[in-house]
Amino acid sequence: MIKIFKVLGMMVIVPLFCVVLVGCTTTKAVELEISSPADGDVLYTSPVTVEGRVSDLEVTVTINGEEVLVRLKMEPYGLQRQYPAFSGDVELSEGENTITVIARLNGQEASETITVTYAPLG
Repeated sequence: MIKIFKVLGMMVIVPLFCVVLVGCTTTKAVELEISSPADGDVLYTSPVTVEGRVSDLEVTVTINGEEVLVRLKMEPYGLQRQYPAFSGDVELSEGENTITVIARLNGQEASETITVTYAPLG
């Protein structure tokens, strides 16, 4: 009977030490990927639609400080899988433009910055 209490006690205490001493968490890291436009692209029209993926549907995404919608999107080519995606339009100024996307969830943050050049035709 004493062995059972020792085992149960260890099952309770070890996770507590992990959380207190190491800061263990079961929360996954926030992941972010800008899929379009690519860093270094030269664009001839404005606004540009910035698109990408995030790790969770609950992530809050901003593009240059403006919050955008995160929704489920289907994989291309009929693979029948969905993933959390974001998109938003960014108005460009002639010349070099920096686009920063930030994803936040439960105090975690991921960011990605790209630079595109706007060269209007005519």
